[in-house]
Formats: sequence, C-alpha cells, structure tokens
Amino acid sequence: MMVGTDVENVQTRLAYIGFDPGTINSVYNKQTEDAVKKLQKYWGLYLGGLTYDGIVGNNTKKALRHLLMD
Repeated sequence: MMVGTDVENVQTRLAYIGFDPGTINSVYNKQTEDAVKKLQKYWGLYLGGLTYDGIVGNNTKKALRHLLMD
C-alpha cells in the first residue's frame, strides 16, 4: 500500500477537480484508485495517453496538472 505526501497531493487534486478520492488521508486505498480510474477514463479521451489502470504514472500526473483541470 502506498502512503505519504505524494498520495495526499493526488487525493487533494482529485477532490479539487471533482473526482472523489474519499478521505484525504495520504493512503492510496480502493476509493483513491477508483477516483484515479474515473479520471483516466473520462480525461483519457481528451488528453490521450492515459491508461485505464488506476496507477498514477507520468501521463496521469500530467493530466492532474493540466490547465483544463483548473
């Protein structure tokens, strides 16, 4: 299980852009993974290069920071 500040940052950003990661608690749990998958599924069509896997890899990190998200 992944934990820490990076996970908290992902959870905070997901919540900000409307993908509910559950409680922001720095733990990459099932609810956070589901929120990442929803982001990947929805924005993958527009941004391309997002694999629907629930993993916050380089392309998903870029998507989380994309200007469209603000």
